[in-house]
Amino acid sequence: MMLFYITMQKLFIYTMMFFHFLIFSLPIFVILLSDSLFVLIMMNLFFIITLILNYYYGDCPITQIEEYYGDTTMIDTANKLFPIKYNKSRRNVVTLQWIFMAILVTTTKILLLFIKSSLKKYICK
Repeated sequence: MMLFYITMQKLFIYTMMFFHFLIFSLPIFVILLSDSLFVLIMMNLFFIITLILNYYYGDCPITQIEEYYGDTTMIDTANKLFPIKYNKSRRNVVTLQWIFMAILVTTTKILLLFIKSSLKKYICK
């Protein structure tokens, strides 16, 4: 019975990490592939709300759940792939940096679309 509990707990953690990765990566693909200002502004608002929640709680709430039930988190696993000085004590700062960079990418794309529409208006005269 105890083995079944440990297996179910690990299944829960890995499922949570997978969905956390989807929440982390799918908006980036939407930003890169979309030219709709409405979609980009909604993604920017999503990232700003996420940034506020992460700042308020001190860490991502999903990461806190992953750490409570398991020994690793998606953020810990993802940051092993990048050449930054990372440890668990700096996880909240690194997470805020990732979210802030996503806001910058989204805002840059919005500004580029504004420039594109402005240039198209003046060039096509």
